[in-house]
Amino acid sequence: MRLLALRFSAMGDVALTLPALRAVLAAHPSLQITLVTRPLFAAFYSGLPRLTLVTPDLRRYGGVAGLRRLYRELAATGPYDAVADLHDVLRTKVLRLFFRTAGVPVYVIDKGRKEKRALLRGRVSGPLKHTVERYLDLFRAMGLTPQITPPPWLQVEGAAPVAAGDPPIGIAPRARHALKTWPEEQMVAFVRLLRQRHPAARIYLFGGPEDEESLARLAAAAGDAARHTLDLPLAAQLALMRQMRVMVSMDSANMHLAALMGVPVVSVWGATHPWAGFAPWGGDERLIVQVPREELPCRPCTIYGKGTCRRGDLACLTRITPEKVLEKVEAALTRGR
Repeated sequence: MRLLALRFSAMGDVALTLPALRAVLAAHPSLQITLVTRPLFAAFYSGLPRLTLVTPDLRRYGGVAGLRRLYRELAATGPYDAVADLHDVLRTKVLRLFFRTAGVPVYVIDKGRKEKRALLRGRVSGPLKHTVERYLDLFRAMGLTPQITPPPWLQVEGAAPVAAGDPPIGIAPRARHALKTWPEEQMVAFVRLLRQRHPAARIYLFGGPEDEESLARLAAAAGDAARHTLDLPLAAQLALMRQMRVMVSMDSANMHLAALMGVPVVSVWGATHPWAGFAPWGGDERLIVQVPREELPCRPCTIYGKGTCRRGDLACLTRITPEKVLEKVEAALTRGR
């Protein structure tokens, strides 16, 4: 069977395809998958058997005419027995329409939008289905029987040098949206506490180019114990992240990347909530840091982090103390010994 799968963004959601893709490929030795995604994410799929990547520059395929051209290019790499839309956005809706019109069966992820709206309204009292499970459900709808493989689900080739000092600790202090980002002054206070507790620790700061100024300020607060990783390509950043004893992250792509490599993750949550289906896959739930809903019934007020705080005080983030995050880091270090 030959399957065409579509998932263009965002980085964390693309990374979360890995457990599902590995599961379905492991269960079906004759299955071949072509995954269409962005060029940046190619490093995630290195060495994955029977998976072919197509990484178009989507800026070259604007509008319906551009998507029709992309469809023709994708169809020429076939034929395919089915199309799996793992994204369900306007761009993939158009592409799957072209394939369906050509007689190719199309299967679409159920993102659980209705359940997520209910979660925001306070009508849900437990975790929703994880995004990975939603990917798996799509494959099951096709008649496949995926079987989850042991971690790590994200496997990277090569190694990146780790400087002297123990333990190596990764920190990803930023997220795309303010409602998911711990205030910088509290992160600085946490780093100083961490250095007091572990004076020999080596701290690595992860983020994107847009985080450069924030990472520089945090590195200055940490002194010579910290260095940022912005000058490394993604594959090298992953190779470095894999060597961390613990990773401290917001609800962001870095949280997912570390968890998928089997690195213990202390995740800090603000206006979003792990119940929405985005908790670290395979991670230890005891390492999640968040203000309980009992204390802040307005949580979660957003699924993806967009918007502004209706209270005006970002209490879901400001009430998380550096001491609490350090407590979780100590627990992760202790359990990893």
